[in-house]
Amino acid sequence: EYMGTSLRTDRDRMPQKHVWAFAIAGVCSVFATLLTIVHIALHLKNYHNPAQQRLIIRIMLMVPIYAIDSWLSLYFREWALYLDTVRDCYEAYVVFNFFVLLLEYIGAANIERVLRNKPNLPHPFPFGCCLAPIKVSGPNFLKYCKIGTLQFVLIKPTMALLAIVCAAGGVYDEGAIFNLKRGYFYVTMINNVAVTTAMYALVVFYLATAEELHPYAPKQKFLCIKAVLFFSFWQSVVIAVLAKVDVIHEVGSWTSENVATGLQDFLICVEMAVAAVAHWWSFSYEPYLHENRVRTPLLPSVIHSASVSDLVAETKTTFIQPIGRALVLRNATPRN
Repeated sequence: EYMGTSLRTDRDRMPQKHVWAFAIAGVCSVFATLLTIVHIALHLKNYHNPAQQRLIIRIMLMVPIYAIDSWLSLYFREWALYLDTVRDCYEAYVVFNFFVLLLEYIGAANIERVLRNKPNLPHPFPFGCCLAPIKVSGPNFLKYCKIGTLQFVLIKPTMALLAIVCAAGGVYDEGAIFNLKRGYFYVTMINNVAVTTAMYALVVFYLATAEELHPYAPKQKFLCIKAVLFFSFWQSVVIAVLAKVDVIHEVGSWTSENVATGLQDFLICVEMAVAAVAHWWSFSYEPYLHENRVRTPLLPSVIHSASVSDLVAETKTTFIQPIGRALVLRNATPRN
C-alpha cells in the first residue's frame, strides 16, 4: 500500500510537460534493452570463443543497465542518487573488461613477447612535449596499464558510496563544483582524475599495440566505450553546474537539482538507444559464427560470462599481492 501511494504521489507531482520526456525515455530504454538482449542471445547461441565473448557480453550489458537505471531514476527522483550508484559501479567494470578484451585479442599468453619487440612510444598530446617516451618493452609497461584501468574499478564505486554518505549528511550539494566545503567538489575531482587516467591507460596501450589490434577494428570499439563513459561524465558535470548557476530552474515541485538529474537521465536513455545500435556493429557476433570450436551450452555460457572471478584475481595480482610483498620486505628489513 505504501509503495502504491508513493507511485501515485510521484506521478501526481511529475510536471505535465515532463510526461512526454518520460515516455520518450521509456521507448528509447525499451528499444536499447531489447536490441541488446537479442544481440547477447546471438553471442550466447554462438559462444565459440568464451574468453573474448564473455567480455563482449559484459560490455554490452552496460546499455540496458544504463537505460533501465536512468529511466527508473526519472520516475523515482528521490532515489536517483542511489540508483545511479549501480550505473557508476558498472561503468567502472566495463573499463576493466574492455582492457582485458584488448589483451585477449592479442593473446594473453603472447602479450609480453609482443611488447618486448616494441619501440619507445611518445606520450599522446599534450604530454609528449614534456615527458620522456614510454618504454613499451620495459617490464612495467603492462603493469602500469593494468593499474591505470583497475584503479577506476576501485575508485568509481567508492566515490559513488561517498556521494551517498555526503548526501545523507547534507554536505554533498550537487553542482557546487567550486565550493571546497561540499562533497560534490571532491567526488567530481577524484572521479575526473580516475576516469582520465583509465582512458589514458587505454589509449597508450592501444597506440602501443595498434598493429596487432588492427584486425579487430579497435577504434570503433574504443569510441563506443569512451563516448559513453567520458562524455556522460562531463555531461553530468555541465548539467549540474548549469542548475547551480540557475540556468536550469525548478519546475513545479521539482527542484532545479531534480530537473538537472532528470535531464541527465533523459539524455542517457536516448543515448543508450544510439549506443545499442553502435554496439551491434562494433561488437558483432558474426566473427564467431564459423569458429571451429565446440559451442558451450547456454546455461554454462551465461554462468561463465557473469562470473567476476577474473576481476577478483586481477585485482589481487595487481594490487593486493604487491602491497603484501612490500609490507613483508619492510618488516624483514633490519632496523638500526
